[in-house]
Amino acid sequence: MRALRTLGLLAALSLTLPACAKQGRADFPVAESPLKLQRVVLYRNGVGYFERQGQVDGDVLRLKVRKDQVNDLLKSLTIVDRRSGRAVSVSMPLDPDTWARAALATLGPGRGSLAEVLDLLRGAEVELDTTVGTIEGRVVIVERIDEEPDPNMPAARGGAAPTLGTDHRVTLMDGTELKTVRLSKVRGVTLADGDLAMQFHRRLDATAGEGMFQQVEVAIRLQGEDLHELVVSYVVEAPMWKPTYRVVLPEGGKGDALLQGWAVVDNTSGEDWRNVKLAVTAGAPIAFRYDLHTPRRVFREDLSERVHTRRARVAMGESTFEEVDEPMAEAEPVAAGSAPADDAAPLRAQAAYKPDLAKDKKKAETRARFATTGANQPMGGAMLDESAAERYDGDGSESQQTVTLEGLRQSTLAQARASQASGLTRYDIDNPVTVPDGSATMVAIINEAVQGEEAFLYDPRGGGGPGYESSPFRVVRFRNTSPFVLETGPISVYSGGSFVGEGISQQVGAGSSATIPFAVEP
Repeated sequence: MRALRTLGLLAALSLTLPACAKQGRADFPVAESPLKLQRVVLYRNGVGYFERQGQVDGDVLRLKVRKDQVNDLLKSLTIVDRRSGRAVSVSMPLDPDTWARAALATLGPGRGSLAEVLDLLRGAEVELDTTVGTIEGRVVIVERIDEEPDPNMPAARGGAAPTLGTDHRVTLMDGTELKTVRLSKVRGVTLADGDLAMQFHRRLDATAGEGMFQQVEVAIRLQGEDLHELVVSYVVEAPMWKPTYRVVLPEGGKGDALLQGWAVVDNTSGEDWRNVKLAVTAGAPIAFRYDLHTPRRVFREDLSERVHTRRARVAMGESTFEEVDEPMAEAEPVAAGSAPADDAAPLRAQAAYKPDLAKDKKKAETRARFATTGANQPMGGAMLDESAAERYDGDGSESQQTVTLEGLRQSTLAQARASQASGLTRYDIDNPVTVPDGSATMVAIINEAVQGEEAFLYDPRGGGGPGYESSPFRVVRFRNTSPFVLETGPISVYSGGSFVGEGISQQVGAGSSATIPFAVEP
């Protein structure tokens, strides 16, 4: 029992270790903010939840986020103003690699040359400072040339041909004159186009930002310029926490055993965690990467050619009699057989034309009725606008409630120490924890008495292994009566005041039993 008390005292301590994983340490913090880091929750899937609180005087909160963490922050950022203010917008510069000029891609690390850069700038106005003076003009072409041997140079010993090198010839156009110069004689290049120089700077910024040291400034615009009391949370990449366990066997081999659990956490965020509320979560929440920072262009089909291929058919014209809209006077009665033949001809022609005229008139009336019906029909856009208006109150504000701090607190902080959230078990450390940047810390999360016993287990498939085919395993059996879920990890077994073996367990749920082989009986 003395061993139980000794280990019980150790369980209340935390061990801070230098991060031997300095390889993953960030030279710059994941996020810089005037808000103090208050809470850190680490998971087993490679992410961490970070919560900051503090006051901001003004209408803008600025965060500096490491470039490789921007997508995670955009995917999970939440902002709560305790003074009932609201976050209006979140803005940041675009990824410079996406809007840098594509022609300057040759400026990537380890690629390209001055000749390639100049050749990609065809048509641009430049000024070349050479050993023979300065020339200006627009770049026409950059050609590779082979050095020709100087006929005045003496031949090398043994009659060997002199070593030939390569150079480039740059051709510029100044007005109506073409000027050429050897690239080997160029000492400097000045770009006359300021926009082009800006594109160079953008590409260089993109190249410099390929490392983790570049930070992106995120501006959160708040409603009003008064004092804001904010809670800002986000999820970014973080090393998974690692469990390790201790089991102290009871005297006599059966009875109350001590189960201890420790969590090893690594701080590679680039900033110290000082007096933070630390928690580790058991379970398998889904987490993935998603690029929200890079602009995406969607391919659209080009229908220009289809429009241009439409051709009107050429139709032959025809002559008809002119239609008169004036009402016709009643014809005087004419005796049968008294009408001249010449007077009847126009009437017969007009009667022959009327069927086609009636058909055209009917088509026009049909089109007019269709146009009138379409004009009186309510448009879908108006219906959408009307339904959208129903989603707003009379003052123009959205009727839906925003996420409040009190709501989040009730759902996540209602239970202390071991708590359940959507099937995940979270271990909340009671006391504030300090984890310096670039260090690993062990914190005690379980210190419970459980029912356990020592027993033997024989495996008929091969016993304890080569050389121990007929030997059984020594195992410890215990029931996890704690409210905690035991994640997969190593278990060190102690008995009689010393170490007697170790094993590894699969995940053990609350109320479940586990059998852990820790030694082989000789």
